[in-house]
Amino acid sequence: MSNISHIVQPGETLGRIAKKFGVRVQDIMALNPTIEDEDLIFAGQEILIPTGAPNSEQPTQPTQPTPPSTAGSPLNGLDASERITSIATCIKDKGFAFAIRYYNIENSDLLPTKRLILSEAQALVRAGLQLGAIFQQNGRVISSFSREKGLRDGAMAHSRAVNDIGQPAGSTIYFGVDFDASPSEVGNEITDYFKAVSEALANANGGSPRYAIGVYGSGLVCSEMLAANLLTFTWLSQSTGHAGSKEFAEQKRYNLIQFLDRDVCGVNLDPDETNPDKPSGFFTIPV
Repeated sequence: MSNISHIVQPGETLGRIAKKFGVRVQDIMALNPTIEDEDLIFAGQEILIPTGAPNSEQPTQPTQPTPPSTAGSPLNGLDASERITSIATCIKDKGFAFAIRYYNIENSDLLPTKRLILSEAQALVRAGLQLGAIFQQNGRVISSFSREKGLRDGAMAHSRAVNDIGQPAGSTIYFGVDFDASPSEVGNEITDYFKAVSEALANANGGSPRYAIGVYGSGLVCSEMLAANLLTFTWLSQSTGHAGSKEFAEQKRYNLIQFLDRDVCGVNLDPDETNPDKPSGFFTIPV
């Protein structure tokens, strides 16, 4: 049976959610590896609820209507490399549920508004959209990946998330590998990079990472980083010709999948879709 996606509401606890759905807290935590402490969940967080899980406690009837199940129904959203504050409401009105935006070290002349800023994040949330975050300074060539750059990018991603946006703990930062990396590149430079990202995120938060790590890239990159236990979230890029991507998509191993760009609300954007059987790592912030 498919799992149920649930958005944590203000005042909800994991115990209360478990009772509402007639499952055990430990079953929810097992399905959501980013929840390391049952007391550390937040409003707007997306969690998966197992269906058919055994419950050692006496089930109780919900005291309020159960949110509609999204099992088998992926959420649609967009990612953008430019500021989309002015079209936030239009995006929501078009039926999109989330927007993914960038963290980086500095913007370029070509993309002067690539980095997400607080006012934009607030506008997107105010419009009713969930947020997703990806760190990418370049990411299109192998020279962007090394242990040194992983330490730099991990530290900067943590700083942008905490200090610029107030991204809540337990949500995800994806890191972009935006080219068709070879098996050798994946096994060497890219592996070294993600090991360093993990180290940097832990160091920035006193020894335990505040955020889960995700990767945006080809099926080969996604599958190898999962196999190495360097991350738990994958976002499969739109480039179906990249190594391993068709197989990864067919097996539905991704948390997110990207499709070919198109014009939405007068701006060229990339459509994305969630896997309803996996968490997305999205979040909201106070507005």
